[in-house]
Amino acid sequence: MAEYIDKAKLKRHYGWWNNENQQLFDTIVDVQPIADVKPVVHGKWLNLVRGKGWSTIATCSACGERQALECMNFCPHCGADMGVSVDRG
Repeated sequence: MAEYIDKAKLKRHYGWWNNENQQLFDTIVDVQPIADVKPVVHGKWLNLVRGKGWSTIATCSACGERQALECMNFCPHCGADMGVSVDRG
């Protein structure tokens, strides 16, 4: 799996280099390809309530939307990654 970094943070972290080396380092970092990524939002299903039939209704901790659960590991409204976390409270 690929790993991604924040170029600005990397440059700040190595900002103690002398000026000549810092410029070379910044150039090396700047020419690296850019990936189209976004931060992952994590959440969990809250307030599980038995709905009609076999469905279960729960609330997303990230966006507050209520949703019928059918083994979903993400919120269809906000895209939060739910993993396997469920709060039965």
